[in-house]
Amino acid sequence: MKRFHISAIDMRRTINGLLLLSIALFTNGCVFLLYKSVQQDRQIAAMHGKKYTYKVKPAPLFLSEELALTKAWQTLAREGFNSNEWKVVRTSHPATAPDGTQDRYFSRMRFPGQDPARGTVEFRHGDVRRKFDVLLDGDRIICHSLFTGTPPKPRKPPTRYPKPPHTGKG
Repeated sequence: MKRFHISAIDMRRTINGLLLLSIALFTNGCVFLLYKSVQQDRQIAAMHGKKYTYKVKPAPLFLSEELALTKAWQTLAREGFNSNEWKVVRTSHPATAPDGTQDRYFSRMRFPGQDPARGTVEFRHGDVRRKFDVLLDGDRIICHSLFTGTPPKPRKPPTRYPKPPHTGKG
């Protein structure tokens, strides 16, 4: 049986070559992960609509479902969508407001440590859903829209905003 002899120089060259290959693969992997992260951030940013802030006088003690729905409807209209074409979706996670009333359309943040002055309202137009994150901050309501499907093209924003449709509350 014939033995192969590898010199120390050849061994060093092999190890250096493997080391350089490993560094190149690691660097390419890092660049790829960074690219995917930036691409994902851009996709998430594209799914968010603009934030709208509304002043409320006097400042409410808590964010009621009625106030959250009103501001979500106004934001939908401000973004140029016809509110008559959208329907509010009943929440699958009903919660109780601080005054004891049961929320039907406002999905209130209700986990320990989360603010009951924040929640979401969801609308549906065919297969497209659109959620609004609604937050009470003192005498301001901040409403931020989120796409949850392929968004329809908005119509031209109205100069006057219609009253939100009645939600069926007595």
